[in-house]
Amino acid sequence: MASKNSRYYVLEDLRPGMVVAKEVLSPTDQVILSEGTELTDKLIAGLRFWEIKMVAIRMSSESLSREKTAQPKGAAQKQFFGEYEAVSEEVAQQFDQIRQTQEVPLPELKAFVQNHLLQMVNAVGVVNHLHMLQQAGGPLFQHAMNVAMICGVIGRWLDLGHKELQELVLAGLLHDIGKVQLPEEYQDMAEPSDPAQAALYRRHTFYGYQLLKKCPGIPENVKFAVFQHHEKMDGSGYPLGLYGPQIHPVARIVSVANLYDRRTAGQDETSRMSPFAVAEMMLEEMFGTLDPATCLVFLNNVRDYFTGNVVELSDGRVAEVVHPGRFMATRPMVRTMDGLFIDLEKERGLRILNFVQA
Repeated sequence: MASKNSRYYVLEDLRPGMVVAKEVLSPTDQVILSEGTELTDKLIAGLRFWEIKMVAIRMSSESLSREKTAQPKGAAQKQFFGEYEAVSEEVAQQFDQIRQTQEVPLPELKAFVQNHLLQMVNAVGVVNHLHMLQQAGGPLFQHAMNVAMICGVIGRWLDLGHKELQELVLAGLLHDIGKVQLPEEYQDMAEPSDPAQAALYRRHTFYGYQLLKKCPGIPENVKFAVFQHHEKMDGSGYPLGLYGPQIHPVARIVSVANLYDRRTAGQDETSRMSPFAVAEMMLEEMFGTLDPATCLVFLNNVRDYFTGNVVELSDGRVAEVVHPGRFMATRPMVRTMDGLFIDLEKERGLRILNFVQA
């Protein structure tokens, strides 16, 4: 297994001077490069001859820090990353304005959803792009933007009309807006384990609803989603402990999108989960805490995004997802770099740790 102080690089990104972190084997298990080998142009050409797709490279702590900023792969991803960065700045400004004025600028937000977020929702590969951009413990506005776009993707899969889709994306964008009224240290965190802190944190659903109630023209769908997105289908959620049909349909969608982004981003690097692990979690919870209809739509469609992605397995091997698997998005068929096909549905001892390239 490659060490924590290493990263996998695709062949096209290898450069002379890089140091191999894990021995590279040929399809016949011959050692092509030993751990600690410094790459040269000639060695990289040899890797190309052997059709080696990825190599683990040693990283300094400074390089690892820089690597946390995702590098785009291909023109479409580069364009999406650029748009995301520009749009993020605008969302940050809007949230800061709401924090200072305690007022929601509805016309500006509706225009923002229409002119930017809905366009990005339609981008090819949007789910993959978002995952590669995620930062552990990222700021509130970034989480809000991610949830908004995931809501939009789910809304497309549900074949919602334009007005319904626009309101769903707006609900995703504003779902945590009540956090602007919490102390600053609570705004970017997940729910604390301390009971007193958790009680304060949970007030954000009420604060958000109160903010929106003061804003003329806010759709009822959005207000319900902001207030209820932490309710659970089995009645174990908050703030009211509602269950099943008592929870607004838009809130149920926002809840799934919120869970997906929170879990795949994580509060820190160690708590990040792969999309496949989150899919397994959804599968377990879809007849308990989560809305089964929304989960079914999500799991049956998101799998299409993952085929062709390069992933790291729990035993350190790198593999390509070649088939989504027989059952939703949880355990696909992969092909390792040495050509071995593995059905993760059968090999239960293996799991996907993270995406290397998407």
